[in-house]
Amino acid sequence: MEKLTEILKQAFFKNKTGKELLLCKKDFLYPYRYSTSHIYLCVEGLGFTEICSPNQTWHTEAIIKPNDFVGIGIFNKKDPWVTNSSVRVVPMDSQKYIMFTEQDLQIIVSKNPDMYKDLLEYFLVNTSFMLGKCYLSDYPNTIQSAYVLLNIAKLLERQIDIPVRFPSMITQRRIASLARASISKTSISFQNLLAEGLILQKRPIVVANIAELEKYLESHIN
Repeated sequence: MEKLTEILKQAFFKNKTGKELLLCKKDFLYPYRYSTSHIYLCVEGLGFTEICSPNQTWHTEAIIKPNDFVGIGIFNKKDPWVTNSSVRVVPMDSQKYIMFTEQDLQIIVSKNPDMYKDLLEYFLVNTSFMLGKCYLSDYPNTIQSAYVLLNIAKLLERQIDIPVRFPSMITQRRIASLARASISKTSISFQNLLAEGLILQKRPIVVANIAELEKYLESHIN
């Protein structure tokens, strides 16, 4: 993955391929709204991807961090999301992206064929989080919340034995949205995780450590 993002950054900074895009706190990015296909590489800041449900409610789907992609659905134009605006990116504070057209990407990939493998790997890693949420949909909400917290903690921190403090924008409400659960159920889940010593505080959220959270999930998931 590092090689993939470095090739794209090099294409931008050295070859002037692509355009820089800055999102402020109240901006939205709709990666599939326009007929011209683009892929966006996050180079700075954190954000959320949100999906609009049929009843016009926006649900948080994932967290976008530096070196993550938005708009990777351009590789699957049969997906209905690619032809509408039911997906958006919401920056936590501000975010910076490099925006490449589909043609830009085709030229870069033609010169670096190994990028196909890296893009596929990226797609599979991100899909696994969504599949995990689906698999745990019948489990108690505490387990679902713990799974979401673990995945976010891994995005924010590589060391597994130290507390992980979440940015203030990642609230219980966001966790509830990611877990597709009500605020009240998620609040109870947080109380349970607090009692287990797996989170140290709820506002801002502080996970005790990744290793203990992993051990907890392994002991409760068949």
